[in-house]
Amino acid sequence: MAELVDIAPGILVHTSRKDALNSVVLASISEAMLVDPGWEAEELDDLAAQLAERGLAVIAGFATHAHHDHVLWHPSFGDGPRLASEATARLAEAEREDLLARATADDAALASRPELLGSLGRLSPTPQAPADPHRTWLPKGAAPDGFAPELLTHDAHIPGHTALWLPEQRILIAGDMLSSTELPLPDLEHSDRRARTLQTRRLDPFTAYLEALNLLEPYARKARLVIPGHGPLGTDALERLERDRAYLTAILNGDDPRDERRATRGMEAWHARLVEAAVERR
Repeated sequence: MAELVDIAPGILVHTSRKDALNSVVLASISEAMLVDPGWEAEELDDLAAQLAERGLAVIAGFATHAHHDHVLWHPSFGDGPRLASEATARLAEAEREDLLARATADDAALASRPELLGSLGRLSPTPQAPADPHRTWLPKGAAPDGFAPELLTHDAHIPGHTALWLPEQRILIAGDMLSSTELPLPDLEHSDRRARTLQTRRLDPFTAYLEALNLLEPYARKARLVIPGHGPLGTDALERLERDRAYLTAILNGDDPRDERRATRGMEAWHARLVEAAVERR
């Protein structure tokens, strides 16, 4: 099992053996907030045990987006609020059967763990700021002392996807973006049904992704560390962002960008899907 690794004062990361999912812990002396805890049943057990060994009581959780590997929970984490953007909470509820099916397909052990499946995707929306719905703050008391995460909500990877910016620590928790091993993952499956659920127009996935990169850019410029949803952490947040923008721009222009991430398992097939989607978009 993976060990919780201290990567900055009060910030720990647990990396799954499954696609290197990074679960993030924001901790004070005795309290913790969990961001995207997962992924497999044994790993959730292990994460719970390590938190207990450190004497950390979970006061809240946060899901960066409504994909099955990011909306898991464990009874030992307690019944504190499990927060997400409004769109993420609504999608997790509307698409729960699909999330359950995907979770058990990825880890058969989850099928025999009703206490884990029963809590999958049970999220509460964070308040939205009418002046700027892309930038909000967690409710008071959701984060331990010493942390004031700013929420950066957008529609790049899936509607309602949210990054967390830790201003004092200058750390960007990016969700499923800014990975050094995965290509950009626009929401090619954004359906009319999903748009109806959210009461929004159907999104152009490339535009949504590029707009999200614009939103994150000022934070990437200031970040001393970026924590992606999957893959290695890095001190190169801005470089990763610019590489993603250049890659998507090249795809949209009909070019064939040579990106080393295409060598990652499954990424060459994903590249082909993006090329096809870009051609259909023209």
